[in-house]
Amino acid sequence: MAETIYSSEQISSWQSEMKSFAQTPRTQFTKKQAVAALIQEIEASLENHPYSEVADKLRKLGLDISKGLLKQYVNTYRREHGTQENQAHHKRSSRASNQKKEGVTQPQKQKKEMTVTKNVSASESSNIQPVAAGVLQQRKSNSRFIDMPEDL
Repeated sequence: MAETIYSSEQISSWQSEMKSFAQTPRTQFTKKQAVAALIQEIEASLENHPYSEVADKLRKLGLDISKGLLKQYVNTYRREHGTQENQAHHKRSSRASNQKKEGVTQPQKQKKEMTVTKNVSASESSNIQPVAAGVLQQRKSNSRFIDMPEDL
């Protein structure tokens, strides 16, 4: 079977048509694309309303979306296009969520971290060197413990 040959006029015409087509706006959207198109309005709504209410409002407007799917799409959008403000919000909510899962509040977590010590033999203590200035200090007493900084 012979290969089809196209003229330079056809190619030129197609290029022109494709350039014109590329400049026309999209007219149909998936749910994820609709959320991306509405992200500013959704973010503004989320400042005063929970995901469930925002999803309910979108459903009343005709976008069939659940609270969970809306949250997933918004978080994906934030990760992919997020501003520092959105990323900071995400980190704060993730940290709070993780603490809830662990059942540990921030003061309890800090207290737990501050009481950690390590038992080191006398021969091992001579090999310990500071990781960075002031990060790890060895006691000069006869104790076999190392002082651990609070922020580790």
